[in-house]
Amino acid sequence: MPIFQGAVTVTDAPTRLDLWPANGAGTPAIRNMDSSVIVYVGNSGVTTSNGFPVKPDEVFSPDLRNYDGGVYGIVASGTVACRVFQVGG
Repeated sequence: MPIFQGAVTVTDAPTRLDLWPANGAGTPAIRNMDSSVIVYVGNSGVTTSNGFPVKPDEVFSPDLRNYDGGVYGIVASGTVACRVFQVGG
């Protein structure tokens, strides 16, 4: 079973956060590395109004074993560093 890890810079446009290849289900752990900015996560149409908030220094780990649509993040302005770790695929 493969392991994926990486750093992703989230911007004010939807930014892909998951690292697995297409059709490679796995549960990612997404950590917001910022100390003050919220990252909002969702599908490719995520916005700061409809996304799930991941607070500063928080880890979000959704169960995506049966989902192939991708996980995206967005911030209100600027950029935020996130770390992603994922097993499976």
